[in-house]
Amino acid sequence: MASPYKYQFLESAQNEVEELVKKETWYEDLKSNATTGVIPCKWVFRIKRTSDGTIRKFKGRVVLRGDLQEDTGEDNYSPVAAWPTVRSFLVMSVILGWVTTSIDFSNAFVQSELPEDKPVWMAVPRGFISTKGHEYCLRLRKSLMDTEVLRCYGLNTPARHSNTLDWFNQNTMSVCGMERISWLYSMWMTVVSVHQTKT
Repeated sequence: MASPYKYQFLESAQNEVEELVKKETWYEDLKSNATTGVIPCKWVFRIKRTSDGTIRKFKGRVVLRGDLQEDTGEDNYSPVAAWPTVRSFLVMSVILGWVTTSIDFSNAFVQSELPEDKPVWMAVPRGFISTKGHEYCLRLRKSLMDTEVLRCYGLNTPARHSNTLDWFNQNTMSVCGMERISWLYSMWMTVVSVHQTKT
């Protein structure tokens, strides 16, 4: 690694692996057991900065090599809010005097578990070795990718199962009494009645 922030990125990679191990994202399995093949992975490093440009955090993330997928001609779907939606929301917030909060979720895809009958094996991330030997890889217990990455390797898991947004919606948004806006898949809202009393 030729970056001047080499050691910071290496530390972020170590933290990422420790967090994934803590969440029991995978377990070590023999490569010979990988009936669907071992999916390669890579590291993506990023520097997160504050509004004034100072460094706030070094982030290392291990991802499956979705860039190796074959072009099927189908549109890929990613459950994120479109920028026009975000801008519209921020404009509404200013006009209506709302207080906005930004939340950064760590290891978001790890929240949903993979079905046992649809096994996924991943190579050990670069820079790390299996505790059991080179003939071992990682069998995923929890999702480390979106559905489209799985499909590109011929792993047809249920489309909604590995959709982390649906997991989050079901376990968080609905519990908070919020409802999805029909024409904006990633936007949820709740109506709060405010009664003004006269004195």
